[in-house]
Amino acid sequence: REAFDAGSRRREGLSTTLSTMAARTDIIPGVSIPGSLVANLFVKTAPTDDKLSPQGDFEEIIYVLEVRGGTDKNEFGHVSGAVAMSNKIIECQINSAPIYYAWKDHEDVKAILMAPTVAGVVLMAGASLPEFSQGKLDELVAELKAAGKKVGSNMHEAGVQPRYNTLLPAPADPKFKTAVIEFVIPGAKNGGSDKGPDGHRVDSIPIANGLIKAGASCDLIRYEFDKHEEFTATVESYDALLVRINPGQLSQGTTPGTQARFDDLMNALLAKGKLVWSSPGVQQQMGAKDALVKIKDMSCGLVDTFAYYEKAELEEGFKKTMAFQPRVIKQNRGS
Repeated sequence: REAFDAGSRRREGLSTTLSTMAARTDIIPGVSIPGSLVANLFVKTAPTDDKLSPQGDFEEIIYVLEVRGGTDKNEFGHVSGAVAMSNKIIECQINSAPIYYAWKDHEDVKAILMAPTVAGVVLMAGASLPEFSQGKLDELVAELKAAGKKVGSNMHEAGVQPRYNTLLPAPADPKFKTAVIEFVIPGAKNGGSDKGPDGHRVDSIPIANGLIKAGASCDLIRYEFDKHEEFTATVESYDALLVRINPGQLSQGTTPGTQARFDDLMNALLAKGKLVWSSPGVQQQMGAKDALVKIKDMSCGLVDTFAYYEKAELEEGFKKTMAFQPRVIKQNRGS
């Protein structure tokens, strides 16, 4: 350890990890970490994967635990990928930082990891430990698990919930057969301004996965205006459809009457007892944002919702509400 610290002192901008260092309070907000347990997390010249990202005002912490020293460390004293792992955890709105483990620091590490705000620990131990030290680390892991902390070799095993951006597999015996319907505007980037690079609306896959988790199957299908009959045959087999097509999109780059043909099909399915969200009638009556004003006094609305149709109304009303609290302002269009 001393050899590594001496080498660190010779490197411009690198900190040392001597046990005499003061506690660090600049790594995770509101948390004091003994200086001997951390090193070289904010070196300006370090590549992105070796520079710890800023923490947020998050409720939980998941630490990345490394073994101190060893030939497997990079020039900043970390196992390859340790700081990058913490950064991935921070992206998931959970605070994180790599900390070192050595048997002489056992009690300090234990105190840090047993804190109520710590949800879990990713083990990236790296160098092999002597038998005594490994035994102490195994003892710590057992105590963490007994205390309800999650411990694993990756961030999901340590408590980070997977963020699915792909469709989950359907249940073996689905309760219902459902589908999310999308539309790609011909010639538009990504298929429309409401789409991501994958061509899907950003909420389509999470909606479909929500249905799958509730026990239904859910497919992502696209309406193609020049294959209307094929689409009609396909959707007949579904129990429910979720239409994620912005009003007006079916009139962009399509043949005349496309919107009417699609609406007629959805209404025909409704008449057969199928479920369609939202139906053409609902979209026509509540398709614009001022629908939120019309329902503001209902139990599902917010009484401080307003619509402005003139410049003077906007200047007076919006400035008044902004003086009270932050506001959300949107154009009066779209579903």
